[in-house]
Amino acid sequence: MSKKKMAVKKQPKQRKLNLEFARSGKATLRSIFIAGLFLSCVWIAIKGAGWYADVWPVKQVSLENESQYFGQEELIQFLNQKEIKGMWAIDLEELQLEVKSIDWVKKVEIRKVWPDHLSFYIEEHQPVARFGEYVLTQAGTKIAQGDKAQVLESLPKIRLENANEKSAQNYSKIWQEYKVIRRQFELLDLQLSELEVDQINNWLLHFDSGIGINLGRKEHLERVEKLVQVYNSIENRKELKSIDLRYHNGFAVEWKLKEDDSDKEKVKS
Repeated sequence: MSKKKMAVKKQPKQRKLNLEFARSGKATLRSIFIAGLFLSCVWIAIKGAGWYADVWPVKQVSLENESQYFGQEELIQFLNQKEIKGMWAIDLEELQLEVKSIDWVKKVEIRKVWPDHLSFYIEEHQPVARFGEYVLTQAGTKIAQGDKAQVLESLPKIRLENANEKSAQNYSKIWQEYKVIRRQFELLDLQLSELEVDQINNWLLHFDSGIGINLGRKEHLERVEKLVQVYNSIENRKELKSIDLRYHNGFAVEWKLKEDDSDKEKVKS
């Protein structure tokens, strides 16, 4: 009797599985290596911040537009106080905010001109009137005159009690009314040179012609309007010394007359 051979089922080889596992392990190691390299770079950048700030130090600063109240020397002095160092380390947005905090600077644009040059374009505040040691600008800000007094000499002058202690809002309120009054008198060919507000808040107007007008403490615009309506009917206007508008039913005038003459007269409106 012949013997039958038993079939033996061979187990499949694991080579393919082992190969896939090896590939997966290498990919994981590669990811860990890349992540570690990235973290190392970040750590080096943080630790080397001091070195980074000194790369390509700023050697030149230029102001691209003409300025009247804020010059290049003042800009350089301000930047030196900020210890501006390397070009790479400069945050332009942050620097622009810092420069904009300077009194006369309204707007600023800064460009990096590599390798060592900062270019500034600055729009200045425009002053409109002087209040003591300060000026009021078109934007309604209050700025100390400092060493610019001579440049600002031609601005309208407003003498206000304790002017240096007043806010920009106080200045603006007076200035808005002043402008209306000035335009009214320009219609009469009278150039307003100075407004004086005394201790009890009387408004005293001084003109280039030498005439002085007292508007009192209230109803300034209304009183000026009444005077404008009758001013041209006043005879010998060139001989006027002062006008007092504090009367309810008219105003008083003072003439440039001899000492022995009566020089005051009340005029009804």
